[in-house]
Order: sequence, then structure tokens, then C-alpha cells
Amino acid sequence: MRLVKLTVWLGLMCFACLSKAEEGEFAVGLAALNPSGLTAKYWVSDTVAYDALAEWSFDSSKIEMHADYLIHDFTKLPWEAERTAVYYGYGVKVRIKKGSDTTVAIRIPIGASYFIDDMPFEVFGEVAPRVRVVPSTNASLDLIIGIRYRFLW
Repeated sequence: MRLVKLTVWLGLMCFACLSKAEEGEFAVGLAALNPSGLTAKYWVSDTVAYDALAEWSFDSSKIEMHADYLIHDFTKLPWEAERTAVYYGYGVKVRIKKGSDTTVAIRIPIGASYFIDDMPFEVFGEVAPRVRVVPSTNASLDLIIGIRYRFLW
């Protein structure tokens, strides 16, 4: 039951807080490496967005999710400034596994996005150092590549 409630909460989080992007633009897609799963992104201005990712495992009754606040800079990369962005931010990652303690970590994502011209796709790569703070302290790293479909309004 706890896993079902968490899955519903995650779905709501992806839709609630999730190119030179336009304010209000929404994107969904897939991410690979560590973690792998569904990703969503919601732009609140031309340079600020929220993103979320959910990963689950049916065989080990595990779900992991993170949500980040991201600031994008379209001037840092020397090529195609309108279609490439470097981003950085902060966020939180939660992992729930049946029969195990829930873990919470603080994330510092740093990445780059490429917005495909004349197509509604964003390709991205990200590295995110994280520090687990609950139930114990531990440091590790997320490494993600992915693609999102941008719903252009």
C-alpha cells in the first residue's frame, strides 16, 4: 500500500513541479544510466525549470525519485547559443525499498541540454553528486543521459 501511495504521489509531483524554453513549457521522456526511468521537466521562466525522475524495480519492490530546481545558462557554450544550455541546481532524492529504510539525499545536478531545431526534443546529460542524509551519511554520484519530448504551446 505504501508503494502505491508513493507511486501516485510521484505521478502528481511530475505533473505539478516538473529549446530555449518558453515559460510554462512541459516535457516528458526517458533517462538512462544511473538512475534510469521516466523524467519530466516544467519551465517556470526562460531560464528556470523544475525536473523530476522516477525509477522503479518490480522484482525488488523499490522506487527511487528525485526532484530538482534548475537554472539554465544559454551563453556558456560557444556554439548554437539558442539551442544549447548549461544548467545547475539543487534537489532531493528519495529511495524506498520494501523491507529496508527509506533514504533521502541532497543532489547538486550539473548538466547540458541540446534543443533540437525544428523538432520538439531536448537531449540532455547530467552528473549529480549527492549526499545521503537519512538514515545515515554517504556520498555517491548520479550520471544520466536522456531525451524529452517538449510540448510546445
